[in-house]
Amino acid sequence: MIGARRLMAAKAAAGGGGFDPETDIAWEHLWWCESVDFIAEGYSDTDEITSFPDSVGTGTLTPRTTGPIFVASDANFNGQPSAQFVDLVDGINGTLDASVSAPFSVVFIARSDNTGSNSRAVLGAGDQAYIRSSSSGPGQWRMYTPTGLINTDTKLNGTSTAAVFCEAVFNGASSKLREDGATLASGNPGAATLSTEFGINTYGDVDNGGLPIDVVLVGVYSGDITADGNYSAFKSWAADHYGITIA
Repeated sequence: MIGARRLMAAKAAAGGGGFDPETDIAWEHLWWCESVDFIAEGYSDTDEITSFPDSVGTGTLTPRTTGPIFVASDANFNGQPSAQFVDLVDGINGTLDASVSAPFSVVFIARSDNTGSNSRAVLGAGDQAYIRSSSSGPGQWRMYTPTGLINTDTKLNGTSTAAVFCEAVFNGASSKLREDGATLASGNPGAATLSTEFGINTYGDVDNGGLPIDVVLVGVYSGDITADGNYSAFKSWAADHYGITIA
């Protein structure tokens, strides 16, 4: 564990002036392919991820059927490690220690490649609050609550399947869906609570298959993360570490 912590510190320092996304943001939950706990799992390239630890909570995610594949050096993320979800059965789920009431933010650094009208990626919990990719094209996202949604069929990078830095802020009339530092859509999807069920899953139909999605970080934050004092440093770190252009 000491070696893992030293490796973690070295990577964080190399990726953004010493900013550490694991400790410098007050997450409720964090799943990150370079966290101390994830490194301690000891995965090698192409291994199935059978346990994705929650760095700050108790929401360790485990496979529904088949877990994602660990990619030790993913060119889509500037050579950093990722979890690659590649077909219908790829999905990981867990139980959080407590529900999270609005306002809250779900942050994810990922890439997707929609290939069919029924392909989906889902980050979130049951029918309470979640983020789902749109079928309209690669990397277009929607955020849902039990009573409504914020829908965006636009994307900052058009039809690009490049890695993106996204935040879905669930906050009543001040809710917003952001990508790479820009607000793509805003509105009031209704009341939202992130229940104790959480997962990162892919869904699709038989003809099109599941939505390929590569994930490097998913975080749950209590409040609007864009108002956090370390948010700018977080964006700068992500841009440098993963090679993403963020406004």
